[in-house]
Amino acid sequence: MDMQILILVALCALHNFIRRYDPEEVIDLDDTNDLQFGDRDEGYLASGLPNQHVQKQANARRDQIAQQMWDDYTSVLAARDP
Repeated sequence: MDMQILILVALCALHNFIRRYDPEEVIDLDDTNDLQFGDRDEGYLASGLPNQHVQKQANARRDQIAQQMWDDYTSVLAARDP
């Protein structure tokens, strides 16, 4: 785990170095028009605390993601175990 942290720090330093000394090398996402993000809703920033409806939606989405991850995990384990 300590090595992973050092890799992250090194990549950040490399990124900053490239941005400073060769800014043409780094793609700025704000200026890139050819990336295809699809027709998904990018969302919005909230101005306050979430209400109960929003919390229920977030909890349901979290549970859906967790269930899908669990299902994928158990299917991988079943495929490994002859």
